[in-house]
Amino acid sequence: MATSSDRQQENVGDNIQQESSMVIKDEYWRYIPLVKAALAGDWDVARRFFDQDQSALTAPITPSLETALHIAVGTGKTLHFVKELVESMPVEALEARDHKDDTALHIAAWVGNTAAAVLLAEKHQPLLYMRGSRYRLPVHLAAVNGRKDTLSYLLRVTMDDPVAKPYSDESGIWLLMYVLTSGFYDIALNLLDRYPYLATLKIASGDCALGNIATKVSAFPSGSRLNLWERIIYSYVPVKLEKYSENQNRIDIENHINISQEIAQKDNSAPYFGANFSISGHRVSQKLQAIVWKFFELSVPRIKYIQEQKQTHHHALQLVKCLCEGIRSLNNSIAYESLATDPLFKAVKLG
Repeated sequence: MATSSDRQQENVGDNIQQESSMVIKDEYWRYIPLVKAALAGDWDVARRFFDQDQSALTAPITPSLETALHIAVGTGKTLHFVKELVESMPVEALEARDHKDDTALHIAAWVGNTAAAVLLAEKHQPLLYMRGSRYRLPVHLAAVNGRKDTLSYLLRVTMDDPVAKPYSDESGIWLLMYVLTSGFYDIALNLLDRYPYLATLKIASGDCALGNIATKVSAFPSGSRLNLWERIIYSYVPVKLEKYSENQNRIDIENHINISQEIAQKDNSAPYFGANFSISGHRVSQKLQAIVWKFFELSVPRIKYIQEQKQTHHHALQLVKCLCEGIRSLNNSIAYESLATDPLFKAVKLG
């Protein structure tokens, strides 16, 4: 049975909690006009607010500890607002973190605001190497949330810093796993070209990159669900071949190649129709082929979809070869069994 003393203590506790809530509400209530301006990208209103309260430029203005910069970057509505804000703030203030420990660059990466990411990274490069929630860098957030354009930019400017080590050990393998989960197999190939050792690393659960892609049935020709005509088009539509040079510049070569011979062989009519349907590389240049196929893509959207699917399959197949080569290079039967056996069983099980 509760005594009067116990009830008194409970009441005191409730009063303290209510007073704390009121203090928090009072603290952020005055920033409501600034929050609205940041959400709308209205720099004129924001500037007038800053004229009256200079500290608001860098202060947390929401209970989530977001600054005006966090909010503006997260909306992605206007680069002008973000640019004016960044120019008005001291550089060190760009490192401000919200309640999740994320900076404005983390937010830009998460929502795919590439323009804001460029602005922030060029203004203050250390932002690229600041770890936020779950110890992730901005490049990790772009990958895990499927923001390909932002990810491509961040990969170009995030160097292999000796202190932050973005591409080493756990940080590196998690980045590769995020990229694979988002289906960016071309970017995964680029990562492996730069850092081949990622093929031999595992995350804490024991999964590796080969195990990850082994579960992606739709990433391979055998997982395609195409009708007769789509299989014929698939057999002859060209894809881009990516070659990676030592300085990581990609050279795209339009080439009429067939990476799905098994599909054509399963359908006896494919070669017959293909002889009339395809544009032979012996009669016209590859450049002309690319132009003609581009016309087909624009005229028939389904052709574009089929070409993109074939491109994905091509990247996935190249990726598996690359991962297997990386594992084989260890020359260690125990490591091979650890990294390759489980993915093999997964692939067989899923067909």
